[in-house]
Amino acid sequence: MKHDLKIWDSWNDDEWVTFRTSLKTFLKENVCEVTFTKKDGDQRIMTCTLDDKLLPVVEVVEDAEPKKPKKPRVLKNPNNTLSVYDINAKGWRSFVIKNITAVTYERG
Repeated sequence: MKHDLKIWDSWNDDEWVTFRTSLKTFLKENVCEVTFTKKDGDQRIMTCTLDDKLLPVVEVVEDAEPKKPKKPRVLKNPNNTLSVYDINAKGWRSFVIKNITAVTYERG
């Protein structure tokens, strides 16, 4: 049975931050369909999670010649976005929290 998380257009900034924190915690134990509006205006439905059991394993390989480390991605305001693992695309993606229009999940 599918369930929806409630989202309100009238939330203030603090309520959106609280929602982001709650969604992040929820995604650590569940797979959700998050519907949001992309920056170009298109609507996207992403099946995503933060559940450690479903995240890819990062293999560490010893190499004679070390690679240059990637620069860490710095978010100007981390409360505005959330990075998640896209189950279908098999990669990390992010979205703007205030652009979320729906979150659905299925309970076992």
